[in-house]
Amino acid sequence: MSESNTHAVTTVASLRDATRLANISVYEGAARQVEKAVTDLMQGWQFSRRTNVAPAIVAPIAAQAIQAMGFWERHDAGGGKRPIHLHVTGSEGSYMDTFAILDYVRWMKEAGYHVTVEVTGIGGIYQAVLMQAADERVMSPNSYLFLEEDDPRPFMANTGNMDELLEFYRGLERHGWQTLVERSGGKITTDDLTERTGFQRIWRMTAQEALERGLVDKVEVRVPGRVQPNFPVIAVHASDSPAVREKKANLRKLYAEAEMVRLANAVTDFGDDKANRIIFFSKVDGESVSAACDALYRFASRPGSKIEILINSPGGNVVAGMILIETIEELKKRGHEVTTVNLGHAASMAGFLLQCGNKRVMGKNARILIHRASTIFGSGNSQMKDQQEFIKLLEARAMTVMAERCTMAAEELQKKTKNGDWWLTADEAKELGLVDEVR
Repeated sequence: MSESNTHAVTTVASLRDATRLANISVYEGAARQVEKAVTDLMQGWQFSRRTNVAPAIVAPIAAQAIQAMGFWERHDAGGGKRPIHLHVTGSEGSYMDTFAILDYVRWMKEAGYHVTVEVTGIGGIYQAVLMQAADERVMSPNSYLFLEEDDPRPFMANTGNMDELLEFYRGLERHGWQTLVERSGGKITTDDLTERTGFQRIWRMTAQEALERGLVDKVEVRVPGRVQPNFPVIAVHASDSPAVREKKANLRKLYAEAEMVRLANAVTDFGDDKANRIIFFSKVDGESVSAACDALYRFASRPGSKIEILINSPGGNVVAGMILIETIEELKKRGHEVTTVNLGHAASMAGFLLQCGNKRVMGKNARILIHRASTIFGSGNSQMKDQQEFIKLLEARAMTVMAERCTMAAEELQKKTKNGDWWLTADEAKELGLVDEVR
């Protein structure tokens, strides 16, 4: 071979190696970026098994916590069950939203999960009650529990229903306090709570005192471990040729991209939408009903699907609620099985929604409120009379839904609620046929 030909071959080989070295840099750079994205994604609640219940235990936060736990349970179906961790901080909230999460935590424990609830900073009475549902209760050393009387959000009442409302809120408070008393093993009593929290006083309890009083199991700082993806090891050796290094770099990139696709598919496949689940933790109004109906229409495209609706709602607009009821009934006629689940409270119109399920379930700590329909009246006398007749018509339709499987007729329900609000516990609701199961 002539010198010129040898030089030409050498040049071609050098260019090929240079191209491969460039590809190696590109592949390895892309692999690092995707690997970082995968690692960051795995720190999210879907894969870290840790979610924040903060800054207050209110309906949207409760919905997020329950969404996380439901995702983990579906993701683990048929496989192992990794421990889950709820990080709690803040002092605001409500007993109804607290009981919604508390019941779901107990269901997760019954399903075989180990649940840890950790309080850092300040945890109020609602946070302290929620913590008692956990297998393991943890507080950081410089944290406090602020135990105090229930402070319901402002509400409208009159001389006819004030007694029922006061008794309802006191009943919730007693129930919350009893949760603390029972889990403390008697180291706290209701008399202690009454004495230390009466007239808006706050019992500021250190983490050490909470440990001594039996409200926590450990006082320590929990630093969550970083979840690391399990990428295959592709060893690169000094003796590897540029061609081999190029193939290994490309393989590393492909493995990372495949893992990203797998995780993204998991988020989709085990989400509430793919599970045919609606978390209805809001008022019954045009916006919430429209969103729920849109979800139901998507579920309807999956023949014979089982649908679950979790309800924690103060009620709301009767007309909007009847639209959702009609949609649910139509899906049932088409062969879909609907389960309605009351967590927290199903008040007013939400109580009627609960009745639509083929199977109706209540959490042990949930409540149903039945009362007469109401509206804001205005305009001329004759027009207000029309408004009255319209609201009576809506109430009659709603009461018919409530009475369908109840042991009381619609007329009896209307008479029972004539002068005020009627709050029922889960056991009372089951006895009257308003739910099929208390879980």
